[in-house]
Amino acid sequence: MPPKKTARKTHTPARTSSASSLNSSTAIASESLQEMVHEMESQLNHVMNSPVFSPEVRMSNTEEDEKADAFKETPPMLDEEVVKTLDVPKWLTDERVVEHLEKSIKEQNLEKEYECTIELFGLGTTTSNTGESNNGHLLITTKGTDTRQLGRARRVLEDILIKHLVEVTPKTAYRKNNNKNPYPPSLGRLLYSFALSAADNSPKWNDRNRHRTVMGRAKLPLLSKAKVWMNIVELPKDDEGHFHGMFLAGKGGKLFEYYRERFGCRVDIYGDFSKDGDEEKSDNESALLCDPYVLVTSKDGKSNVDDCLQFIEHRIREHADKFGVSRDRDVELLGEKRRFRRQPKAEGQKTEQKQQGGQRRGRSSGNKKKGETS
Repeated sequence: MPPKKTARKTHTPARTSSASSLNSSTAIASESLQEMVHEMESQLNHVMNSPVFSPEVRMSNTEEDEKADAFKETPPMLDEEVVKTLDVPKWLTDERVVEHLEKSIKEQNLEKEYECTIELFGLGTTTSNTGESNNGHLLITTKGTDTRQLGRARRVLEDILIKHLVEVTPKTAYRKNNNKNPYPPSLGRLLYSFALSAADNSPKWNDRNRHRTVMGRAKLPLLSKAKVWMNIVELPKDDEGHFHGMFLAGKGGKLFEYYRERFGCRVDIYGDFSKDGDEEKSDNESALLCDPYVLVTSKDGKSNVDDCLQFIEHRIREHADKFGVSRDRDVELLGEKRRFRRQPKAEGQKTEQKQQGGQRRGRSSGNKKKGETS
């Protein structure tokens, strides 16, 4: 028993010394941590009291951040008013369209709805400054500081004009076979006019050619939001004033399939191509408010439409040489430009031509006699 008591006495001082050493190390660590926290607080106070982080500056930065966030959420606003134009073609311009526009703008309260000012200029309109205008067509202007609202107002105005075209076109002339064609034949030319006017208003569009290929609203369905590349082809006529256009459809309409497969384009031919005295008249008789035309559209790209136009212009030239038909001089010059336009080279063709050119230069340099220099 005495040995056990001796063992207990020897273990107790060891635990006491270990606990005292632990308490001393904890105290040292606590003092070091307090010193670090005190030093960090002093540095932070020094920085916050500097002029860069003064309350005025912090307040201004917060206001700027709020303004930036508000700008991201709101449409782009401009300091000055922007003026956008919409041209109404001559063949649709009369007193009826002016009356229809004025009535629709007032009833729908478009100026308040889209925060803009809408004015009409041209034939059939009256302004306080110039009085009645004798221009050959109608011009619609929208003014405002919000470009997005101006775009929305433009689309509503286009819808108003499309609905007016449907109303003034004789329905019995084109709505046959249980409303197989629910849209007037002049719609394609009107949509192309809208597309040209919209492209002219774009600051990114440098080409101002009045016969260029542009992106516009699709014809189907009516009042569609879809976009397609489009262009118009003017048709020739003979000495008696009859337009020729059905030759572009081919025998049995086979060329329509060729246009789709070869160029990826849809081609629509509009006009009354029957001769005087014919018993059968086309569906477009008396329904076409404009001159006969060809509408070429494609969803794939601008080059598809341009390639299809080139083919059509070659067909028109062949038909003109055979039957003696013609078009206006300006239209003929446009057709010549389309027929002989330069084809853009594909990337693969460019690479292949460069490789062939390098091989030819290599062969020519290798055939030189020794001592010759280039």
